[in-house]
Amino acid sequence: MAPRTTIEVPTLGTPRILLADSDADIRARYHAMFAAAGCIVVDAADGHEALVHALVRRPTLILTSLNLPVLDGIALCEVLRRDQSTSDVPIVVITTETRPAELDRARQAGANVVLTQPVAPEQLWREARRLLADGRRAPAPSEHHPPERRELAKSVARPADSAAERRTSSISSPILRNRLLAALPVADRQRITAVLKPVRMAKRQVLYKPGEAIRQVYFPNGGLYSIVAVLLTGTLVEVASVGDEGMLGVEAFLDDRPVALAETVLQMPDTNALAMSVADFRKELGYGALHRAVERYASVLLAQVMQSAACNALHSVRQRCARWLLMTADRVHQAEFELPREFLAAMLGVTRPTLGEVAAALQHDRLISYARRRMQVIDRKRLEAESCECYAITRARFDELLDGLRPRPSAQARKTRFAAPEHE
Repeated sequence: MAPRTTIEVPTLGTPRILLADSDADIRARYHAMFAAAGCIVVDAADGHEALVHALVRRPTLILTSLNLPVLDGIALCEVLRRDQSTSDVPIVVITTETRPAELDRARQAGANVVLTQPVAPEQLWREARRLLADGRRAPAPSEHHPPERRELAKSVARPADSAAERRTSSISSPILRNRLLAALPVADRQRITAVLKPVRMAKRQVLYKPGEAIRQVYFPNGGLYSIVAVLLTGTLVEVASVGDEGMLGVEAFLDDRPVALAETVLQMPDTNALAMSVADFRKELGYGALHRAVERYASVLLAQVMQSAACNALHSVRQRCARWLLMTADRVHQAEFELPREFLAAMLGVTRPTLGEVAAALQHDRLISYARRRMQVIDRKRLEAESCECYAITRARFDELLDGLRPRPSAQARKTRFAAPEHE
């Protein structure tokens, strides 16, 4: 047996692979191969789902077929290349197409590599390793496409000229960066989009106050929202956080005249949120798909609240701080973010001096970097080890919510480096 080979990708961290194919068997085969090597793998059964995952999960490599429902592979490549956040992500297209002109169209759309089925696992692995090791910028999409395809790409996702524009621009297309809505069947997504209203959010904006009537529910397209308990002394303690994986105003799922049970405030803006009146929300629940999704989300959110209560009572400030930083990095999909000390202290329910000591210790141990209100997670694995079990439990519940019953890599597989398959 040949020695097992590995590839180090230190600048990328753990590779994040997005698999887009309408064939469940093909997805399962590729998923198992990459997951066994320690990669984080996300599956998509259609082009729209793949686009949403690419925009919010920021994969380091995308594998897609051309024959995708809703949004085909050519259009998917074009849209990804026109969005600044995905313009340089390597794309491998795997297709049964053999005509040179069609294969060239895929390359013009922005694919780095085009492979024709059948593709041997060794060949796919070799190309994936090369692209991840190179870390090279993806080719710009050709402008020599038929006008109708260019218009399709523009209608699906309008590219933003700057990060600031992406954060504040309204969503006029049916693309939903909210992963809870994106998980719905296509027909339900299209119907719901008609009653959604994009709303710009400001930092520290309070959406709900305890005891006030809820008139709208919100589906965040990004950012971090805190659900906090307000004590008589005015002290705030965070009991749950919400990002693009969930919704705000879940009380409306339980009552047609909902009243806020806690204060909800936007802590870290990113883009906007999609608002829906309570009346429209209750009507949509009757169709079934949204009801099932929100029912599952409500149970996971309740579990998060209960886990937070236990964590605040039993675990050290250092453990709770590590948990909060990890969950925040998950919500905002990046390792660096703005974080005022007074805000973090309030969310943990501790004084600023206490937080200062804990943050200084974590920084001394080279787990984080914290200066000028900017927090950066430097060593995520060690920070996870410092956290209490509450982070892993909560993360697993949300993963199950979003990924369904998809098999997840074993603990041993997650420890494995990005290694090529063994050969005889």
